[in-house]
Amino acid sequence: MPRLYTSGGGPRPAAARAAATPRAHLDAALRRERLAPERIHRRALLLDPHLDVACAVAAGRADVSLGSRAWGERAGLSFTPLATEACGLIVKARDHGDARLVRLCEVAQGAAFRGEMGAIPGYAPAGAGDIRYDA
Repeated sequence: MPRLYTSGGGPRPAAARAAATPRAHLDAALRRERLAPERIHRRALLLDPHLDVACAVAAGRADVSLGSRAWGERAGLSFTPLATEACGLIVKARDHGDARLVRLCEVAQGAAFRGEMGAIPGYAPAGAGDIRYDA
């Protein structure tokens, strides 16, 4: 689940590059607080992996960012939930019968995988390995 990391003080954001969905969540949260995202992002510290973003807040190089609960907890940060996001494996319909893909889904549906995934803060294994045919 995406979380807003905070270290206190005014909103000096850190953002992961090319992270459109997290940016949309952050912009919505800023607007709810009556803050102009465009103005805030002009001062943003742009970083690559989400770990670096969480560490920037923990080190005081940024005051706020968006990321997973797992990275927030690992960096010792407080966080506020902003959104829940589903992630999935996207494959071509013609590949659904591929034995490797079938095995991957079987592993994701298994108790061992779901137990490991459920142990990561902010991640829920419900539906892992399910096959869906979305249009």
